[in-house]
Amino acid sequence: MRTWANAPISYVLALVRFPAVAGMEDFVSAFGQEVEDIYPRRTEHMNQVALAEFGSEGMKFKTSQQTFWQFSREDRSRAVMIGPDFIVLHCIVSGYSGHEAFVTEIISMLGKLSSLPGITLTHLTSMGYRYVNLVIPAEGEMLSKYLASWVIPFEGPPTDIGNMDFVDSVSVSAFRTRQGVLRFQVARRPSTTIPPDLDSLFVRENDWVVDRPSGDFVLLDLDHGQQFSAPVALSEEDAIRTMIEVCQVSRKLFHMSVTPLARQTWEGGR
Repeated sequence: MRTWANAPISYVLALVRFPAVAGMEDFVSAFGQEVEDIYPRRTEHMNQVALAEFGSEGMKFKTSQQTFWQFSREDRSRAVMIGPDFIVLHCIVSGYSGHEAFVTEIISMLGKLSSLPGITLTHLTSMGYRYVNLVIPAEGEMLSKYLASWVIPFEGPPTDIGNMDFVDSVSVSAFRTRQGVLRFQVARRPSTTIPPDLDSLFVRENDWVVDRPSGDFVLLDLDHGQQFSAPVALSEEDAIRTMIEVCQVSRKLFHMSVTPLARQTWEGGR
């Protein structure tokens, strides 16, 4: 499946998780040197993380501070993030050249990280692919021109019962797949143009949150992951193949969720 010329993609994220690397901060500078030709901008942020601990007194939550690092393009259209147990490649549409190139890129970045002298990073625990589409009807058109009827969230009762103005609505579904779980979320007229759980300091820093449309619109959010039953060692070729398979399931569902008119418009035929 090729990428449509005018696809409504607004944000894409590929994630690979691995057993936590002790002292990841010791490898950040070396990793930055490895990727500086593509991602010369480096920033970092600290996040508070809550961890559940089980003991004789039951479950207790312990909070700690973790530092995450981002390396971005000069124009900030695409960036790599790393933390103690993950690497992420994320971008907006101007930094996206198709799922195969995107998957190849994150596995290449993982290879650069795992090959640093002294680092212990040989196995993976999970991987995922998520992309968010911002669907905005053309002036005078309705969402039903672009999205299948089963996709569009509830707007309100079919008759006017007075003193009710539609604000927003959300539909969330989860599906068990051969790889893991696929989450399909459709938000109609949400308060922001990026899902709240993706609205990070790095995303804001990259200036990736576009203005909210004044009319009707939908965020079509597909998130599919592969959870390994135990940490696995994958070759670069196998890692790319596995993540592309994860991505293709989401893409098939996306193609099913749009109308022929949408395909024509986004493929560049209109």
